[in-house]
Amino acid sequence: MQVNYKTISSMEFDVLSGTYKKVDKEVEDTSGALFANLFEAGKEEKTEAKEALQTSSNTASSSSNSLFDNLASNVQTLRFRQNENEVLKAQEELKNADSNLNDLLSLVS
Repeated sequence: MQVNYKTISSMEFDVLSGTYKKVDKEVEDTSGALFANLFEAGKEEKTEAKEALQTSSNTASSSSNSLFDNLASNVQTLRFRQNENEVLKAQEELKNADSNLNDLLSLVS
């Protein structure tokens, strides 16, 4: 296995002089090996989880599709009703504004 080193720069307080000094230290870089180990372990867990998910999703997919379709239909209906209510409110406000304008014009003439 190849060993890599990385340089870490830090500021350390020198007690004798009473000042901070920049110090470079070389330390062994284990992040690559750690990442490789984690990656391999994650791959194994992923395949196990994928197999378990496939078996459970095959049974649940038919019921979830119909539930999703029903939910999408309900959301669409709700949006349409909300838009319809907003249009009706806007029309009502226009009628009120029109009658107010007519009242003002009748006062002027």
